[in-house]
Amino acid sequence: MHSSYGLLLAAVLAPAALAAPAPVPQDMVIVTITEAPVIVTVTDGGSAPTAAPPSPVAPVVAPAAVSSSAPAPPKQSSSSSSSSSTTFDVAASTYTNDDIFKQNMVDGHNFYRSEHGSPPLVWNDTSAAYAQNWANPCVFKHSGGPTGENLAAGGANPLVSVDMWGTERETYNWDAPTYNHFTAMVWKDTTTVGCARKQCNEENGTPGWYVVCEYYPEGNIVGNNWQYFDENVGKLVSGKITDTIVSH
Repeated sequence: MHSSYGLLLAAVLAPAALAAPAPVPQDMVIVTITEAPVIVTVTDGGSAPTAAPPSPVAPVVAPAAVSSSAPAPPKQSSSSSSSSSTTFDVAASTYTNDDIFKQNMVDGHNFYRSEHGSPPLVWNDTSAAYAQNWANPCVFKHSGGPTGENLAAGGANPLVSVDMWGTERETYNWDAPTYNHFTAMVWKDTTTVGCARKQCNEENGTPGWYVVCEYYPEGNIVGNNWQYFDENVGKLVSGKITDTIVSH
């Protein structure tokens, strides 16, 4: 199902510090993945493999400095969609139109969230600006910022990136919870998303269009016996586990 997407890289981040104002419970541990993996299952302590591009690429360099201050409280818009019945015009999906990109990312996330009983996300302008600042240098690695983060590069259109994150649910085991891109997307306590894109075309080894999404409040929080995953990553409540946006 995924062979038609071409070279697509993606990574998920559970940040090292909570952005929510409430103090961190003593039994809470934040899982941080410091490398940008390809679409693989990330294991504790492991480093992700590097995808071999169709032609040699320039070495990855350190990103430009980003402010270490946390983003301001979310500036939300009314862009939201709560049902997997949303019609996606994949042919019209584009990186170059701001409004279409924004709506694609909100609707795409909510497509997967609705099928797992998670409330819909709304757009976060502050997170989108943070994501754009991080995407601009075309360095495929996590920002280490204060919110949850997914990365992707090389998709034919923005919805491909969302599908590559979301379809990790097909191999997710609710009886043995772990963290991945899918869990960051559908985390029930997350309320907003802000995304950005940058056309890199192999700059710093990043293929095609580079997509960065930030989630607030962040998910992928591990507590005693992974109880936060039990509470925030719901099982399928509608549709099929193999549903995707591009073929929907």
